[in-house]
Amino acid sequence: MGAGLGRDRQLFALDARGHGRSGRVPNGYRYIDYPRDQQAFLRAVVREPAVRVGSSLGGLNAIYIAAETPELVRAMVLVDPPLYKNETGPGAFGSMLRAFKELAESDLTAGEISERLAGQVPELPLEFAPALAQFLVWLDPQTPGQVLDGSAFGSWRSDELPERITCPLQLLVGEAALGGALETTEVERAEKKLANCQTVFMNDAGHNPHVEQPEAFSRTVRQFLEAL
Repeated sequence: MGAGLGRDRQLFALDARGHGRSGRVPNGYRYIDYPRDQQAFLRAVVREPAVRVGSSLGGLNAIYIAAETPELVRAMVLVDPPLYKNETGPGAFGSMLRAFKELAESDLTAGEISERLAGQVPELPLEFAPALAQFLVWLDPQTPGQVLDGSAFGSWRSDELPERITCPLQLLVGEAALGGALETTEVERAEKKLANCQTVFMNDAGHNPHVEQPEAFSRTVRQFLEAL
């Protein structure tokens, strides 16, 4: 996601708990748990207000941090955040999350997982299968598991947190028909709560516009950052 955004900027890319090479935390994958690690990182390492760019769950992390600790956030880019899945359930994301959980629980190698992904996640471009397979080797199965059983949503406040945010933010919205997380009515609901929001609808992209339309994504985010 950082490609094209790092010119004249220092970038930090973090593995969230339970992801990548970060540690695992049993029953510690609520929406409100992840941001606490990142708040500690911002205080200890960055030590100045930062621009947060968060995709999906990362967007929810950014919302929590900006609402609870506004002194740590200069601005935000929220990339197709699933703002209301705590109310509606995972919906179409459910089948993908179940596939991810099953593969993360398996003893398969990254190569073997990559071969299976084409059948289990047919919307995934084949060129991204190896990277996703490695992601699943490292993934704690509890992270999708807590979304599927609903425990990830504990104490998440869909409207209260956004309405406390005052920093500039850009909301990038994928097409729901292509797998985007937000329906039009949900975008309108979010805009009413986010006081300083610039919404951009990403054409021909679903839940991962930084992957599906990388040039348009980079151009759109750069324009926002340059205007700060």
